[in-house]
Amino acid sequence: MGLEAVTHISDLVITNPVGATDPKSQGDDHIRNIKKALRTDFPNITGPVTSTQAELNILDGVTLTAAQINDAARLSVANLFTAVQTITTGDNVAQLTAVGTTGRLKIHGYHSSFGGAFIQVRNAADNANLPLNITSSTLALDATSGITLNGVNATDFARLSQVNTFAARNDFTASSTGNDFSIDIRAAAPGLLYVATGQAADTKNWRQWVSGTSWQIQTETDAGGAGSDVIVATRSGTTVSTLALSATAITLNGVAASDFARKSQANTFTATPQTISAANAAYVATDTGGTITTNFASGGGTGGGYAGTATNHPFDLFTNGTSRYSISNGGNHDFKSGTAVFGGAATANSSLTAAAAFMTSNAITPPGLSASQNDYAPTGHATASIFRLDPNGNTPAAITGLAGGVNGRRVMFIRLNGTTGTIQFTKESASSAAANRFQDCAAGSYTLTTGFLAIEFVYDGTAQRWVPLGGFT
Repeated sequence: MGLEAVTHISDLVITNPVGATDPKSQGDDHIRNIKKALRTDFPNITGPVTSTQAELNILDGVTLTAAQINDAARLSVANLFTAVQTITTGDNVAQLTAVGTTGRLKIHGYHSSFGGAFIQVRNAADNANLPLNITSSTLALDATSGITLNGVNATDFARLSQVNTFAARNDFTASSTGNDFSIDIRAAAPGLLYVATGQAADTKNWRQWVSGTSWQIQTETDAGGAGSDVIVATRSGTTVSTLALSATAITLNGVAASDFARKSQANTFTATPQTISAANAAYVATDTGGTITTNFASGGGTGGGYAGTATNHPFDLFTNGTSRYSISNGGNHDFKSGTAVFGGAATANSSLTAAAAFMTSNAITPPGLSASQNDYAPTGHATASIFRLDPNGNTPAAITGLAGGVNGRRVMFIRLNGTTGTIQFTKESASSAAANRFQDCAAGSYTLTTGFLAIEFVYDGTAQRWVPLGGFT
Protein backbone atom coordinates (compact mmCIF):
# COMPACT_ATOMS: atom_id res chain seq x y z
CA MET A 1 0.00 0.00 0.00
CA GLY A 2 1.27 3.60 -0.80
CA LEU A 3 -0.45 5.24 2.12
CA GLU A 4 1.90 5.87 5.09
CA ALA A 5 1.04 6.75 8.66
CA VAL A 6 2.07 10.46 9.19
CA THR A 7 2.47 12.58 12.31
CA HIS A 8 5.43 14.82 11.38
CA ILE A 9 6.81 16.04 8.10
CA SER A 10 9.60 13.50 8.41
CA ASP A 11 7.00 10.72 8.22
CA LEU A 12 6.02 11.69 4.71
CA VAL A 13 7.28 9.30 1.98
CA ILE A 14 8.31 11.20 -1.11
CA THR A 15 7.42 8.28 -3.52
CA ASN A 16 3.79 8.07 -2.32
CA PRO A 17 1.25 7.77 -3.80
CA VAL A 18 2.32 5.19 -6.37
CA GLY A 19 0.36 5.98 -9.47
CA ALA A 20 0.35 2.48 -11.03
CA THR A 21 -1.01 0.66 -7.98
CA ASP A 22 -2.57 3.13 -5.51
CA PRO A 23 -6.24 3.73 -6.00
CA LYS A 24 -7.53 7.25 -6.61
CA SER A 25 -9.78 6.87 -3.60
CA GLN A 26 -6.68 7.35 -1.32
CA GLY A 27 -5.83 10.78 -2.77
CA ASP A 28 -7.71 12.58 -0.01
CA ASP A 29 -5.80 10.54 2.58
CA HIS A 30 -2.42 11.72 1.17
CA ILE A 31 -3.61 15.34 1.32
CA ARG A 32 -4.73 14.96 4.93
CA ASN A 33 -1.29 13.50 5.85
CA ILE A 34 0.44 16.59 4.43
CA LYS A 35 -1.86 18.99 6.32
CA LYS A 36 -1.51 16.98 9.52
CA ALA A 37 2.29 17.08 9.33
CA LEU A 38 2.38 20.84 8.67
CA ARG A 39 -0.01 21.67 11.48
CA THR A 40 1.80 19.36 13.85
CA ASP A 41 5.32 20.73 13.11
CA PHE A 42 4.30 24.43 12.65
CA PRO A 43 1.54 24.80 15.26
CA ASN A 44 2.28 28.49 16.02
CA ILE A 45 2.41 29.94 12.50
CA THR A 46 -0.70 32.01 12.07
CA GLY A 47 0.41 34.19 9.16
CA PRO A 48 2.68 34.26 6.12
CA VAL A 49 6.41 33.50 6.57
CA THR A 50 8.50 35.78 4.29
CA SER A 51 12.02 34.67 5.20
CA THR A 52 14.11 33.17 2.43
CA GLN A 53 15.77 29.85 2.72
CA ALA A 54 19.13 31.63 3.20
CA GLU A 55 17.74 33.63 6.10
CA LEU A 56 16.19 30.56 7.66
CA ASN A 57 19.41 28.59 7.17
CA ILE A 58 21.22 31.03 9.46
CA LEU A 59 19.43 29.33 12.32
CA ASP A 60 20.78 25.97 11.26
CA GLY A 61 22.42 24.39 14.27
CA VAL A 62 21.32 27.11 16.69
CA THR A 63 20.26 25.66 19.99
CA LEU A 64 19.41 28.92 21.83
CA THR A 65 16.27 29.26 23.75
CA ALA A 66 13.90 32.08 23.03
CA ALA A 67 15.10 33.89 26.12
CA GLN A 68 18.68 33.53 24.96
CA ILE A 69 17.88 34.84 21.50
CA ASN A 70 16.16 37.87 23.02
CA ASP A 71 19.33 38.54 25.12
CA ALA A 72 21.64 38.52 22.09
CA ALA A 73 23.51 41.73 21.10
CA ARG A 74 22.65 43.36 17.79
CA LEU A 75 24.88 45.37 15.42
CA SER A 76 22.24 47.94 14.50
CA VAL A 77 21.20 48.98 18.02
CA ALA A 78 22.88 50.12 21.23
CA ASN A 79 23.52 47.09 23.41
CA LEU A 80 23.78 47.16 27.20
CA PHE A 81 26.01 44.40 28.57
CA THR A 82 25.21 43.50 32.18
CA ALA A 83 27.76 40.70 32.53
CA VAL A 84 31.52 40.35 31.99
CA GLN A 85 32.31 39.99 28.29
CA THR A 86 35.37 37.95 27.28
CA ILE A 87 36.86 37.88 23.79
CA THR A 88 39.20 34.97 23.15
CA THR A 89 41.15 34.69 19.91
CA GLY A 90 44.69 34.46 18.56
CA ASP A 91 47.67 36.83 18.88
CA ASN A 92 47.36 40.40 17.50
CA VAL A 93 43.62 40.20 16.84
CA ALA A 94 42.21 39.82 20.34
CA GLN A 95 40.54 43.23 20.19
CA LEU A 96 37.35 45.16 20.64
CA THR A 97 36.92 47.94 18.06
CA ALA A 98 34.52 50.86 18.24
CA VAL A 99 34.34 52.39 14.74
CA GLY A 100 33.26 55.98 14.10
CA THR A 101 33.09 58.08 10.94
CA THR A 102 36.63 59.46 11.40
CA GLY A 103 38.32 57.11 13.83
CA ARG A 104 38.20 53.87 15.76
CA LEU A 105 39.06 52.77 19.30
CA LYS A 106 40.81 49.42 19.52
CA ILE A 107 41.26 47.53 22.81
CA HIS A 108 43.73 44.67 22.42
CA GLY A 109 43.71 41.83 24.89
CA TYR A 110 47.21 40.88 23.78
CA HIS A 111 49.79 41.90 21.19
CA SER A 112 53.11 40.14 20.80
CA SER A 113 54.90 43.40 19.86
CA PHE A 114 54.15 44.83 23.31
CA GLY A 115 53.96 41.61 25.29
CA GLY A 116 50.59 42.58 26.76
CA ALA A 117 47.33 44.44 26.32
CA PHE A 118 47.08 47.97 24.95
CA ILE A 119 44.61 50.58 23.66
CA GLN A 120 44.84 52.29 20.29
CA VAL A 121 43.01 55.20 18.65
CA ARG A 122 43.27 54.85 14.88
CA ASN A 123 41.89 56.72 11.89
CA ALA A 124 38.93 55.38 9.93
CA ALA A 125 41.25 53.61 7.47
CA ASP A 126 43.11 52.00 10.41
CA ASN A 127 46.53 53.05 9.05
CA ALA A 128 47.53 55.89 11.43
CA ASN A 129 47.28 56.65 15.15
CA LEU A 130 45.12 59.48 16.58
CA PRO A 131 45.22 61.18 20.02
CA LEU A 132 43.59 59.45 22.98
CA ASN A 133 41.67 61.71 25.39
CA ILE A 134 40.42 60.40 28.71
CA THR A 135 37.92 62.53 30.63
CA SER A 136 37.32 61.55 34.22
CA SER A 137 37.34 63.04 37.70
CA THR A 138 39.99 60.49 38.71
CA LEU A 139 42.25 58.13 36.77
CA ALA A 140 44.27 55.46 38.53
CA LEU A 141 46.89 53.31 36.81
CA ASP A 142 48.52 50.45 38.69
CA ALA A 143 51.30 48.14 37.54
CA THR A 144 53.81 46.04 39.45
CA SER A 145 56.71 46.60 37.05
CA GLY A 146 56.18 50.35 36.52
CA ILE A 147 54.09 52.64 34.35
CA THR A 148 55.57 54.44 31.34
CA LEU A 149 54.26 57.48 29.46
CA ASN A 150 55.65 57.78 25.92
CA GLY A 151 58.37 55.40 27.00
CA VAL A 152 59.28 57.38 30.15
CA ASN A 153 58.85 55.71 33.52
CA ALA A 154 56.22 57.46 35.65
CA THR A 155 58.66 57.61 38.57
CA ASP A 156 60.76 60.09 36.53
CA PHE A 157 57.98 62.73 36.52
CA ALA A 158 57.94 65.55 39.08
CA ARG A 159 55.16 65.51 41.68
CA LEU A 160 53.38 68.52 43.16
CA SER A 161 53.10 67.05 46.64
CA GLN A 162 56.74 66.18 47.23
CA VAL A 163 60.27 67.54 46.88
CA ASN A 164 61.59 66.79 43.39
CA THR A 165 65.24 66.43 42.40
CA PHE A 166 65.98 67.24 38.75
CA ALA A 167 69.08 65.41 37.51
CA ALA A 168 69.00 66.79 33.95
CA ARG A 169 68.42 70.14 32.27
CA ASN A 170 64.78 71.28 32.09
CA ASP A 171 63.45 73.88 29.64
CA PHE A 172 60.08 75.44 30.47
CA THR A 173 58.04 77.25 27.82
CA ALA A 174 54.91 79.32 28.47
CA SER A 175 52.60 81.50 26.41
CA SER A 176 54.04 84.89 25.48
CA THR A 177 50.77 86.64 26.33
CA GLY A 178 48.82 87.18 29.52
CA ASN A 179 50.05 85.97 32.90
CA ASP A 180 51.09 82.47 31.87
CA PHE A 181 54.28 81.49 33.71
CA SER A 182 56.55 78.54 33.02
CA ILE A 183 56.86 77.78 36.75
CA ASP A 184 54.36 78.86 39.41
CA ILE A 185 55.51 78.10 42.98
CA ARG A 186 53.13 79.02 45.79
CA ALA A 187 54.11 78.75 49.46
CA ALA A 188 54.72 80.94 52.52
CA ALA A 189 58.40 81.19 51.50
CA PRO A 190 58.62 79.74 47.97
CA GLY A 191 62.02 78.99 46.52
CA LEU A 192 64.27 76.91 44.31
CA LEU A 193 67.43 75.09 45.30
CA TYR A 194 70.21 74.49 42.76
CA VAL A 195 72.79 71.82 43.60
CA ALA A 196 75.97 71.59 41.50
CA THR A 197 76.96 68.01 42.22
CA GLY A 198 80.66 67.20 42.27
CA GLN A 199 81.69 70.56 43.75
CA ALA A 200 83.69 70.92 46.93
CA ALA A 201 82.07 70.98 50.36
CA ASP A 202 79.80 73.98 50.99
CA THR A 203 80.17 75.18 47.37
CA LYS A 204 77.35 73.19 45.76
CA ASN A 205 74.11 74.80 46.87
CA TRP A 206 72.47 78.00 45.64
CA ARG A 207 69.02 79.06 46.76
CA GLN A 208 66.58 81.45 45.12
CA TRP A 209 63.61 82.30 47.32
CA VAL A 210 61.13 84.87 48.58
CA SER A 211 61.01 85.94 52.21
CA GLY A 212 58.35 88.50 53.07
CA THR A 213 58.74 91.39 50.63
CA SER A 214 62.28 90.41 49.59
CA TRP A 215 63.44 88.24 46.70
CA GLN A 216 66.88 86.77 47.36
CA ILE A 217 69.62 84.72 45.80
CA GLN A 218 71.92 83.20 48.43
CA THR A 219 74.57 80.59 48.83
CA GLU A 220 73.69 77.66 51.07
CA THR A 221 75.76 75.24 53.11
CA ASP A 222 75.65 71.50 52.48
CA ALA A 223 73.69 71.19 55.73
CA GLY A 224 70.99 73.57 54.41
CA GLY A 225 72.07 76.63 56.36
CA ALA A 226 72.09 80.14 54.91
CA GLY A 227 75.35 81.32 53.37
CA SER A 228 75.83 84.82 51.93
CA ASP A 229 73.37 87.10 50.16
CA VAL A 230 74.17 87.61 46.47
CA ILE A 231 71.14 89.63 45.36
CA VAL A 232 68.41 91.04 47.60
CA ALA A 233 65.53 92.97 46.03
CA THR A 234 62.90 94.52 48.29
CA ARG A 235 59.57 95.74 46.96
CA SER A 236 56.99 98.27 48.08
CA GLY A 237 53.77 97.40 46.28
CA THR A 238 54.68 96.80 42.64
CA THR A 239 57.82 98.95 42.90
CA VAL A 240 61.28 97.60 43.75
CA SER A 241 62.43 99.95 46.51
CA THR A 242 65.95 98.56 47.06
CA LEU A 243 68.35 96.28 45.17
CA ALA A 244 71.53 95.09 46.87
CA LEU A 245 74.39 93.17 45.23
CA SER A 246 76.99 91.62 47.52
CA ALA A 247 80.26 90.04 46.40
CA THR A 248 83.99 90.30 46.92
CA ALA A 249 84.21 91.76 43.38
CA ILE A 250 81.32 92.97 41.21
CA THR A 251 81.60 93.77 37.50
CA LEU A 252 79.05 95.51 35.26
CA ASN A 253 79.56 94.79 31.55
CA GLY A 254 83.06 93.63 32.43
CA VAL A 255 83.91 96.78 34.44
CA ALA A 256 84.67 96.44 38.15
CA ALA A 257 82.07 98.21 40.30
CA SER A 258 84.91 99.88 42.22
CA ASP A 259 85.78 101.78 39.02
CA PHE A 260 82.43 103.61 38.97
CA ALA A 261 82.15 107.08 40.50
CA ARG A 262 80.00 107.43 43.64
CA LYS A 263 77.89 110.43 44.61
CA SER A 264 78.60 110.07 48.34
CA GLN A 265 82.40 110.18 48.18
CA ALA A 266 85.30 111.96 46.50
CA ASN A 267 86.17 110.32 43.18
CA THR A 268 89.53 110.36 41.38
CA PHE A 269 89.36 110.03 37.59
CA THR A 270 92.57 108.55 36.19
CA ALA A 271 91.68 108.57 32.47
CA THR A 272 91.18 111.53 30.16
CA PRO A 273 89.15 113.04 28.75
CA GLN A 274 85.99 112.75 30.84
CA THR A 275 83.03 113.67 28.64
CA ILE A 276 79.42 114.56 29.41
CA SER A 277 77.35 114.28 26.24
CA ALA A 278 73.78 115.61 26.31
CA ALA A 279 71.59 118.30 24.75
CA ASN A 280 72.51 120.70 27.58
CA ALA A 281 75.46 118.88 29.13
CA ALA A 282 76.57 120.27 32.48
CA TYR A 283 78.71 119.47 35.49
CA VAL A 284 77.12 121.04 38.55
CA ALA A 285 78.95 121.46 41.86
CA THR A 286 76.86 122.36 44.93
CA ASP A 287 78.15 122.79 48.47
CA THR A 288 76.67 120.58 51.18
CA GLY A 289 74.57 123.46 52.46
CA GLY A 290 72.98 123.81 49.04
CA THR A 291 73.60 127.56 48.90
CA ILE A 292 76.42 127.78 46.33
CA THR A 293 76.06 126.17 42.91
CA THR A 294 78.72 126.27 40.19
CA ASN A 295 78.03 125.12 36.62
CA PHE A 296 80.39 123.92 33.94
CA ALA A 297 78.15 123.45 30.94
CA SER A 298 77.81 123.24 27.19
CA GLY A 299 74.69 124.47 25.41
CA GLY A 300 71.72 125.84 27.27
CA GLY A 301 70.69 129.48 27.08
CA THR A 302 74.14 130.74 26.04
CA GLY A 303 74.25 128.69 22.86
CA GLY A 304 77.84 127.73 23.73
CA GLY A 305 80.00 126.60 26.64
CA TYR A 306 80.05 128.43 29.95
CA ALA A 307 81.34 128.21 33.51
CA GLY A 308 80.28 130.14 36.58
CA THR A 309 78.04 130.28 39.59
CA ALA A 310 74.28 129.79 39.30
CA THR A 311 73.70 131.40 42.69
CA ASN A 312 74.44 134.92 43.98
CA HIS A 313 78.15 134.33 44.55
CA PRO A 314 81.46 135.35 42.90
CA PHE A 315 83.41 133.12 40.54
CA ASP A 316 87.20 132.81 40.85
CA LEU A 317 89.94 131.23 38.78
CA PHE A 318 92.84 129.79 40.79
CA THR A 319 96.40 128.68 40.09
CA ASN A 320 98.74 127.22 42.65
CA GLY A 321 96.01 127.50 45.27
CA THR A 322 95.68 131.28 44.78
CA SER A 323 92.86 133.28 43.19
CA ARG A 324 94.21 135.00 40.06
CA TYR A 325 91.00 136.29 38.56
CA SER A 326 87.62 136.96 40.08
CA ILE A 327 84.18 137.96 38.78
CA SER A 328 81.99 139.38 41.54
CA ASN A 329 78.32 138.47 41.87
CA GLY A 330 77.64 141.92 40.38
CA GLY A 331 79.82 141.29 37.30
CA ASN A 332 83.01 143.22 38.21
CA HIS A 333 86.26 141.71 36.89
CA ASP A 334 89.34 141.62 39.08
CA PHE A 335 92.78 140.47 37.86
CA LYS A 336 94.09 139.91 41.36
CA SER A 337 97.77 139.25 40.72
CA GLY A 338 100.23 138.64 37.92
CA THR A 339 100.10 140.07 34.43
CA ALA A 340 97.05 139.95 32.16
CA VAL A 341 98.12 139.18 28.60
CA PHE A 342 95.65 139.44 25.71
CA GLY A 343 96.82 137.60 22.61
CA GLY A 344 94.22 139.36 20.44
CA ALA A 345 92.13 142.47 20.51
CA ALA A 346 90.51 143.34 23.85
CA THR A 347 87.39 145.50 23.81
CA ALA A 348 86.10 147.50 26.78
CA ASN A 349 82.47 148.51 26.28
CA SER A 350 82.67 150.74 29.35
CA SER A 351 85.44 152.33 31.37
CA LEU A 352 88.67 150.38 31.92
CA THR A 353 90.50 151.17 35.15
CA ALA A 354 94.12 150.18 35.72
CA ALA A 355 95.34 150.43 39.29
CA ALA A 356 98.92 150.09 38.05
CA ALA A 357 100.75 150.71 34.78
CA PHE A 358 98.88 149.55 31.63
CA MET A 359 101.42 147.71 29.52
CA THR A 360 101.46 146.04 26.15
CA SER A 361 104.04 143.48 25.15
CA ASN A 362 103.14 142.61 21.55
CA ALA A 363 105.85 144.48 19.62
CA ILE A 364 107.22 143.61 16.17
CA THR A 365 110.35 144.78 14.33
CA PRO A 366 109.66 144.59 10.58
CA PRO A 367 112.44 144.73 7.96
CA GLY A 368 113.79 148.19 7.00
CA LEU A 369 111.33 150.39 5.15
CA SER A 370 111.47 151.21 1.47
CA ALA A 371 110.68 154.66 0.10
CA SER A 372 106.91 153.99 0.10
CA GLN A 373 104.67 151.52 2.01
CA ASN A 374 101.04 151.24 0.82
CA ASP A 375 98.45 149.30 2.96
CA TYR A 376 101.34 148.47 5.31
CA ALA A 377 100.94 144.89 6.61
CA PRO A 378 104.21 143.41 7.87
CA THR A 379 104.25 139.97 9.46
CA GLY A 380 102.41 140.07 12.81
CA HIS A 381 100.75 143.43 12.12
CA ALA A 382 97.19 142.24 12.92
CA THR A 383 97.94 141.75 16.65
CA ALA A 384 100.89 144.06 17.15
CA SER A 385 100.56 147.10 19.40
CA ILE A 386 104.11 148.43 18.88
CA PHE A 387 105.87 148.73 15.48
CA ARG A 388 109.66 149.23 15.83
CA LEU A 389 110.65 150.76 12.45
CA ASP A 390 113.88 151.45 10.59
CA PRO A 391 113.55 154.19 7.86
CA ASN A 392 116.54 152.51 6.21
CA GLY A 393 118.12 155.87 5.27
CA ASN A 394 115.09 157.08 3.33
CA THR A 395 114.09 160.72 3.77
CA PRO A 396 111.29 160.09 4.12
CA ALA A 397 110.16 156.48 4.13
CA ALA A 398 106.45 157.05 3.52
CA ILE A 399 103.66 154.88 4.98
CA THR A 400 100.36 155.71 3.22
CA GLY A 401 98.09 153.32 5.15
CA LEU A 402 98.03 150.52 7.74
CA ALA A 403 96.00 147.29 7.37
CA GLY A 404 94.22 145.60 10.30
CA GLY A 405 92.14 148.46 11.66
CA VAL A 406 89.59 147.48 14.34
CA ASN A 407 87.48 150.01 16.20
CA GLY A 408 89.37 151.20 19.28
CA ARG A 409 92.65 149.49 18.37
CA ARG A 410 95.72 151.49 19.41
CA VAL A 411 99.14 151.13 17.83
CA MET A 412 102.44 152.92 18.39
CA PHE A 413 105.18 153.44 15.81
CA ILE A 414 108.72 153.91 17.14
CA ARG A 415 111.65 155.08 15.01
CA LEU A 416 114.52 152.92 16.15
CA ASN A 417 117.26 154.86 17.85
CA GLY A 418 120.51 154.91 15.85
CA THR A 419 118.82 154.55 12.46
CA THR A 420 119.03 157.20 9.70
CA GLY A 421 116.25 158.79 7.69
CA THR A 422 112.73 159.84 8.55
CA ILE A 423 109.33 158.17 8.56
CA GLN A 424 106.30 160.01 7.26
CA PHE A 425 102.66 158.90 7.69
CA THR A 426 100.98 160.37 4.63
CA LYS A 427 97.53 161.76 5.36
CA GLU A 428 94.51 160.62 3.24
CA SER A 429 96.73 159.04 0.60
CA ALA A 430 94.90 157.48 -2.31
CA SER A 431 97.76 154.99 -2.62
CA SER A 432 96.17 152.90 0.19
CA ALA A 433 92.63 151.60 0.63
CA ALA A 434 90.28 154.14 2.22
CA ALA A 435 89.83 151.98 5.39
CA ASN A 436 93.62 151.86 5.90
CA ARG A 437 94.35 155.60 5.59
CA PHE A 438 95.57 158.10 8.20
CA GLN A 439 93.02 160.83 8.95
CA ASP A 440 93.93 164.44 8.22
CA CYS A 441 93.05 166.09 11.52
CA ALA A 442 96.05 168.30 12.36
CA ALA A 443 98.24 170.88 10.63
CA GLY A 444 101.61 169.73 9.43
CA SER A 445 102.79 166.23 8.73
CA TYR A 446 102.96 163.11 10.85
CA THR A 447 106.69 162.55 10.70
CA LEU A 448 109.21 160.76 12.90
CA THR A 449 112.54 162.49 12.77
CA THR A 450 115.65 162.32 14.86
CA GLY A 451 114.03 164.58 17.44
CA PHE A 452 110.61 162.94 17.37
CA LEU A 453 110.90 159.18 17.91
CA ALA A 454 107.30 157.86 18.42
CA ILE A 455 103.73 158.42 17.31
CA GLU A 456 100.49 156.64 18.42
CA PHE A 457 97.27 156.14 16.46
CA VAL A 458 93.82 154.83 17.41
CA TYR A 459 91.42 153.38 14.85
CA ASP A 460 88.02 155.03 14.46
CA GLY A 461 85.65 152.34 13.21
CA THR A 462 82.96 154.84 12.27
CA ALA A 463 85.25 157.07 10.19
CA GLN A 464 87.30 154.03 9.12
CA ARG A 465 90.53 155.95 9.62
CA TRP A 466 93.62 155.85 11.83
CA VAL A 467 93.51 158.97 14.07
CA PRO A 468 96.71 160.35 15.65
CA LEU A 469 96.84 160.91 19.42
CA GLY A 470 98.37 164.33 20.30
CA GLY A 471 99.71 167.18 18.11
CA PHE A 472 102.58 166.94 15.65
CA THR A 473 104.81 169.11 13.47
